Amino acid sequence: MSYFLVPCLGLFVIGVVQTSAHTQVLVRGVLAAAAWTSLVHFSRRALPKSARTPFLFLCAAQFHLAFWLSRTTPNGLAFPLVTAALGEILGGIAPIGLATLTITALVFRLELVALAGAAYLYVWLGKRVHFAKVFAVGVLSVVTAAALTMSVDTYFWAPAENMPLGPIYKGLVWPELSAVVFNVVDGHSSEWGISPPLHYWTHEIPKLLSFSLPLLFVGILHKKSAVPTLLAVTHVALLSLVKHKEWRFIMYAVPLFNAASAIGAASLSRRALLRFIVLMCIAASAFSSLVFLWISAHNYPGGVALDAFHRRIKTGGRVHISVPAAMTGVSRFQCTHMERPSNALVRSLAPVIEYDKTERPNAAFWDTITWTISDGPCVGKFKQLGDPIDGLVGVVYCTSLYA
Repeated sequence: MSYFLVPCLGLFVIGVVQTSAHTQVLVRGVLAAAAWTSLVHFSRRALPKSARTPFLFLCAAQFHLAFWLSRTTPNGLAFPLVTAALGEILGGIAPIGLATLTITALVFRLELVALAGAAYLYVWLGKRVHFAKVFAVGVLSVVTAAALTMSVDTYFWAPAENMPLGPIYKGLVWPELSAVVFNVVDGHSSEWGISPPLHYWTHEIPKLLSFSLPLLFVGILHKKSAVPTLLAVTHVALLSLVKHKEWRFIMYAVPLFNAASAIGAASLSRRALLRFIVLMCIAASAFSSLVFLWISAHNYPGGVALDAFHRRIKTGGRVHISVPAAMTGVSRFQCTHMERPSNALVRSLAPVIEYDKTERPNAAFWDTITWTISDGPCVGKFKQLGDPIDGLVGVVYCTSLYA
């Protein structure tokens, strides 16, 4: 994605040194703008006029939705397309919405098949679109998506010997299909943790919706909110069958739930006292988002440690990134001293550093390492470069990383 965006966005930042860190800001800015545009599109297509403004305020006030919108993960890349597609399905050109949703599911996140299945049934049974037309849209979308993902991903992944999931047929690579087979069919996702069947309902949805949850209970009483609520509930219910659960898997249902909440808010806004309650719900969500923002800003010790390391080094070498550091802010975007080819879109800062993320290294490995960013005190030949970086456990600071 950055390959296409950086040259275009670079026109607006002439004179600014474009490191990979700048690239991350640019890419995430564009992705956030695309996500917000999709939410505006959804509100105009799927909601009555009275509910559009409450919907946008609810989306803006919820921390976890905003937190994930610009993250360069398959979920984040899929979100704008999914939201725009749902807008078309609910109140626009349904076949276009179905096709977009199907292609997005097969290329970016196959978990969206749960949402797509419910959407196809709604368009066929609810909108009374002829079954032959719905079926044709589905078949053409699947063929298009399969051809697109296998042609592009096979080119990029097939030469790699360390492709984690491997080809699916005679060298052809379909990452999402391979991932589902590996994680769901073979059950490897359980290695990352197992949650109870009701986890999404009892933990994740209340956290995602925050203080708009009371408005949702009001909204579901209205007929206009029946379809978005049903689509959201179906998606969450089907994904609840998978043992490993993460809230990013159901983030696509948040606009649907917010649509029902906005309809509830619009119905309450006809009276002054009830309108005050709606405003308090939105304000409480916004305040809690500020609290979570503060916590989040102080909870990436890996990224802070890497920045401190970059400011201290004077010569090139090889740095080992431990797993805790890699999980708390160290990314390839932030590896600003990584050696890059002369024709790269972004420049590398001097001195050149080799970044290594080897897990469970043996004793001989450490002879090749110049520095390490780890979650424990320095031992052997390593000496501490600066003060340990603090992270958060809940809301309590704890010393976690040393550079």
